[in-house]
Amino acid sequence: MQAQTAELTLGEVSDRLDRSPASRFHAKILIVAALSLLFEPLDTAVTGFVLASLRTAWHFDRRRLRRLGPSGCPVISWGSAICGFIADHVGRKKTDLVHSDFVLPSSLRAEGYLTRSAYLPS
Repeated sequence: MQAQTAELTLGEVSDRLDRSPASRFHAKILIVAALSLLFEPLDTAVTGFVLASLRTAWHFDRRRLRRLGPSGCPVISWGSAICGFIADHVGRKKTDLVHSDFVLPSSLRAEGYLTRSAYLPS
């Protein structure tokens, strides 16, 4: 026996969604969307504060800052595209592990927990 498929209009789909109960899946989607909206402006704010301090510390002029500010967006998109391509062929877990192998020492070094002598031979 074959199931019949009916063409639904946009209004019928909307009404059906309004009648359906909220589930755990809907809560997860809501939380992920809220967190992405929460953290999205963070990179822009950090860039603004970093550029302001670089201007005074390194004596950058406005022209150089105008070039430096938006340079992160293409780099992030290129990195995402390259990592996505690699992850499709190698696997997401392996790609994430390699990424964490680079990020953890870098962040520990930036915070001063690792010194040069800790990971380079004397």
